[in-house]
Amino acid sequence: MHTLKSFVKLSEIFRLKFFVSCSVFAISLFLSNGCLKQRMYVQYSSSMEPTIPRGSKMSVSPHAYVSQPPRRWELIVFNPPMNENAFFAMRVVGLPGETIQFHGKRFLVDGKVISIPQELSHLVFSSHFDQIVAKEKPYQIPSGHVFVLGDNSEVANDSRFWGALDQSLILGRINKVECPELGLGVQVNKQIEGIND
Repeated sequence: MHTLKSFVKLSEIFRLKFFVSCSVFAISLFLSNGCLKQRMYVQYSSSMEPTIPRGSKMSVSPHAYVSQPPRRWELIVFNPPMNENAFFAMRVVGLPGETIQFHGKRFLVDGKVISIPQELSHLVFSSHFDQIVAKEKPYQIPSGHVFVLGDNSEVANDSRFWGALDQSLILGRINKVECPELGLGVQVNKQIEGIND
């Protein structure tokens, strides 16, 4: 009788451990494949070169902006307003409510020339196109929008031409880029960590 009770008790303990193990595994699986899942995109244009060469694979976090807004200089993937079935990769340079303007190769935010961080010293934003937004007069970014530019501004079709981007069109933040030129798994948004406006 004592042996039977001991066996039943051991069985209950085993079932409890098994249940806990399964629960932990299920939660881990959800976190890795659900809320923290990365999505892969391929960059087909040269608009973000040299930061993201054409043909690169981009690992994107779709939930990066659930609890926080995009920051200046971050790299994002989004649906462009002129074709929401397509996707672009660009850099955030202007934030909601800010006023921006171009003067030659200078980029002004709220009337002040914005200093490009040393980590991004390769960036040169061109404004020699006639149809550029904010070339002749300041442009105010609406609430809930950001201003995005391509690092290769000579060819990029960005906010200079079609205005600010509605944040609802953002698909996620680019975390890593994979390509032969950069190597495997380069964390491109690490460049902007610690940079203060």
